[in-house]
Amino acid sequence: NGVRYRCNLCDSNYPTVTKLKVHILNKHEGIKLQFDQCDYHTDTVGRLKRHTETNHTNRNNRQSKVIVRRFPCDQCDCIATKTSNLKQHIESRHKGVRYPCEQCDHCATTRASLKLH
Repeated sequence: NGVRYRCNLCDSNYPTVTKLKVHILNKHEGIKLQFDQCDYHTDTVGRLKRHTETNHTNRNNRQSKVIVRRFPCDQCDCIATKTSNLKQHIESRHKGVRYPCEQCDHCATTRASLKLH
């Protein structure tokens, strides 16, 4: 029907809302796909598949299919595997959020580590 869905962050446009959402996740929110047998990462499944076929096909022409999402920090080289871990990293490393102990001088970088303390 000719309807195109335009990205409001760049000039890209897509034939479906789903493809637009994938574009935004990959290009603008830093979600990366990584092959489980090396450090190669990319923003598209097609490139990852091509990399695995070219570099990781074994004698039986079988490839590993594990894909891990990666969430890179935009302020340093840290790459988290969950958005919650990235949020925690940014709060503790870049925003200086601390959780002080009420019984001593200790300050933890996470609520969980404060509870363990």
